Amino acid sequence: MKDISRICWGIVFPLALLLQACATQSPAPIEAPGQKQGSPVAVAAMQSIPAVKQVLPSQPVVRNGRYTVQSGDTLYAIAWRLGVDHRKIIEWNTLRNPDRIMVGQSLIVAPPSTEPATAALPARVVPAQPMRPTEASSPEPASSASVADSRGPWVWPADGKARRSVSATGSSGLQIRGERGQPVRAAAAGEVVYGGSGLRGYGQLLILKHDELYLSAYAHNDKLLVKEGQRVERGQGIALMGDSGASEVMLHFEIRKGGKAVDPTGYLPAR
Repeated sequence: MKDISRICWGIVFPLALLLQACATQSPAPIEAPGQKQGSPVAVAAMQSIPAVKQVLPSQPVVRNGRYTVQSGDTLYAIAWRLGVDHRKIIEWNTLRNPDRIMVGQSLIVAPPSTEPATAALPARVVPAQPMRPTEASSPEPASSASVADSRGPWVWPADGKARRSVSATGSSGLQIRGERGQPVRAAAAGEVVYGGSGLRGYGQLLILKHDELYLSAYAHNDKLLVKEGQRVERGQGIALMGDSGASEVMLHFEIRKGGKAVDPTGYLPAR
């Protein structure tokens, strides 16, 4: 019996030590077949996982003509993403101060049933000549005379080759290619009504209000130089060009009239 006890103890004791050692080891890292921990391929795979950022969807969720204000929203950003005239949202909701909307607030963002469907007519787009087949230093100006108004002449928001492009919300604008850190300028005098990276597909974005009718947007900046509520002059540096939310360094530029995108080449001077 003593011999049998010794044999059993000789088997059980080493097995118990082995189980304890296994329990104290860290779980093995998950690797792709044929990859070793710390290998360049494995490290590159881990580094390629994008960081998750909380951004507002490019198209807000609207139910029964209403939108619930989210953190980071401004009235002008909501109007921009919906393609609605910000003046109409102010009117429909009888807002005394459009700069003060609250998270959780329900806003009417579509014409009430009592308002004629023709109340919000699409903005007239100034006709423009087609772009050259090969990329030029700038788009051709509109065939008609550049729009003249109380703001005076518009200026190009950045130097570089330009072409027509479509934004994340489906609005047409201009894509101006350049170098990282290149100055981005205000195309006309106005007030900064949005500055941030909350709108998906626009990266670091600035929206300027020029008067009650016109807004302009400057997207994919590397750095913003102005803040919401700040007044800017025509030609003033407002940002530095980058590739935030874009595949290359560029500026996406839009002009909106009454909430609707218009062709910027009808407003910008020839160059």
